[in-house]
Amino acid sequence: MKVLVYTRPRTSAFFQSLCESTKIFTDVKYFSDAPRAPKDHIQLMQRYYHFKRRIVDGHHVDWSLWDSLDFADIHSRCRYLRQLSPAEAGLRIKAMSSTIHALISEYDPDYILGLVMDSYPQDIAHRLMKQRGGAYIGLLNNMLNGYSRITTYGELLTQREVSQDEIDRALQQLSDAAYVPSMQRDFMWSTHPARMFFTKYLKEKAKSVYYWTWRNIMRDPDNFYANTVGHESCMSCHKIDQLFYRRFEDKDYQVQIATAKASGKTIVYLPLQFYPECSLDYWIAAPQMRNFYDVMDRICALKPDDYLIVVKEHPSASGLRKSRFYRKLKKAPHILIAPFDELSNNVIEQADVVLTWTGSVGIEAAVREKPLISFGGVYFDPGKRFPTLETFDDVMNLGKFVKRARNVQAEIDLSALKRDVIAYLLSGLVKGYIFVLDYGSSKNPVAQDRMSILALSLSNSLTEFTCEAKQVR
Repeated sequence: MKVLVYTRPRTSAFFQSLCESTKIFTDVKYFSDAPRAPKDHIQLMQRYYHFKRRIVDGHHVDWSLWDSLDFADIHSRCRYLRQLSPAEAGLRIKAMSSTIHALISEYDPDYILGLVMDSYPQDIAHRLMKQRGGAYIGLLNNMLNGYSRITTYGELLTQREVSQDEIDRALQQLSDAAYVPSMQRDFMWSTHPARMFFTKYLKEKAKSVYYWTWRNIMRDPDNFYANTVGHESCMSCHKIDQLFYRRFEDKDYQVQIATAKASGKTIVYLPLQFYPECSLDYWIAAPQMRNFYDVMDRICALKPDDYLIVVKEHPSASGLRKSRFYRKLKKAPHILIAPFDELSNNVIEQADVVLTWTGSVGIEAAVREKPLISFGGVYFDPGKRFPTLETFDDVMNLGKFVKRARNVQAEIDLSALKRDVIAYLLSGLVKGYIFVLDYGSSKNPVAQDRMSILALSLSNSLTEFTCEAKQVR
């Protein structure tokens, strides 16, 4: 099997080890659009600027290729392209699509493999591969320990058989009140303000300078990574006051919840989303639900008298969110901010309804038999079983959905539903888990036994995909 593998500096060691362990891979070529990519990788941006110059000069036109792509959708999903006007974004999409089309034509891969999709080059790569009966396949760490997910747009691609014993083991694991996914621990850092001053604030300042230099001195002005890492929209520590985020939390939130329940109010738990992030840009089908801050503005503007919303920050967002966002939450009388270090499962237990995007909290809520409402749909929903907000109007009518969710709780067997959710989730997961960033370092040492398990799972899945694609043809 021939594969092109997309890497970035912190993922190249992982993918090289994975590909060396994956027996069905007979021809592997690596490519990257990132600064400091290994020299033996195909340098995507060099080829991109060649096509861009030819397009600007009027020497390259490929309307048949460009007409096959949905420019508006590609533009709206990519956090770099969203900084640009439609005309500027359109030029970059044209140049990148011609670049990747030429790359695919030259190497004729069966699949493109890489990090989970979070940028327009990967998005274009999948759209072009799909035209040929292939796909861009992203590897994603999963919240169920010991498993990974093979996906393109966040969906569950594999549909393997799952035993009742495997479902039982997963439910037992997830039902533990102290359960923390391995991927969450791998992303965590010290959240003490003094340490974060160096690890987050000063480091982010240095990265901004470095990537400004890369864009302007190294003449790579259109680089996705260099244009997003230090951008205003990026989740990063732009100001020192962000380190003191704990001043916004409601330490007495449990007392306030008890008071609200005593008055007959419904408690809605809303875990905050890391944004911008692939799980909103590329996993959400409903366009209006992809913009986290637009949705949250409408949540803050609600004036409910029959429910209280408890929010909790994303575990990886400590110190990275702008203070003005928390101030807006504090001004809303119907919103409480749970302590940042509170276990999500503790908040779920006190909630009557859970409201979330695509994150692991939704699965944990289903396991604890809590009614769930989603923004735009969740990948683990076995057949549209959860109420879904599709538009801003839906958000402004949240009260109706809360009542509907509570009614559903009384009408269906939530114990059976949680088994259906876990069975469906497991059917789309593969065995094997390794954190992809900085593989082989002291923090993420080589784990060949686990790599072999993941490689075998990948081989089996891609073999199955290939057989299905041939049957479709």
